[in-house]
Amino acid sequence: AINSWVGPESDKQDFLLDDMVIEVKSHRTSKGDFAYISSPQQLNSEKDPLYLFSYALTPSVNGLSIESLTHSIGALLKSESNDVVTTFENKLMEYGYIPEIIKEPLKKFIVDKIKIFHITQDFPKISRKDLRDEIVSVKYTIDLSKCSEFQVKIESFL
Repeated sequence: AINSWVGPESDKQDFLLDDMVIEVKSHRTSKGDFAYISSPQQLNSEKDPLYLFSYALTPSVNGLSIESLTHSIGALLKSESNDVVTTFENKLMEYGYIPEIIKEPLKKFIVDKIKIFHITQDFPKISRKDLRDEIVSVKYTIDLSKCSEFQVKIESFL
C-alpha cells in the first residue's frame, strides 16, 4: 500500500497497483454525497480497472486525526523494513504533512460510510478528449448519490 500510494508524487490518481488504480475522495457527511474532482485525469486511466473510494466523514472529538492515523500506520510498519518506513515518512512530507510544524491540534473525524465505485466509460466524468485544447484546467463535482449503478459492494471488492 505504501509503495502504491502515488498521490504525494502528483500522479493522476492516489494509488497505482499492479492490477488496478484507485482514486480516493472524502467529504463531510452533512454536506452531501459529492466527489470533488480536481482534474479530468483523476477519473481517467489507461489502466483498468479504476475505482473511486468515497469516505463520508463527520467531525467528532471521538474520531481520528491525521496524526493518530499516521501513528497507527507507523506502528503497523514497525515489522516492515526501514525502507518502507522511510518511504511512508517521505510521502507524508511530499503531501505536506510535517508534524513538527503543526501548532494547533488537528481536527478529528469519524468515518460514517465508505462507498466504492467502478469507473467505467459510462460513469459521469469529464475526459481530456472531451475538452478543447484551449481548456487547460477543469474542476467539477459529481453527485455520488445518483451513481448507484456503478457502486461496488465492499465485501465483493475485498
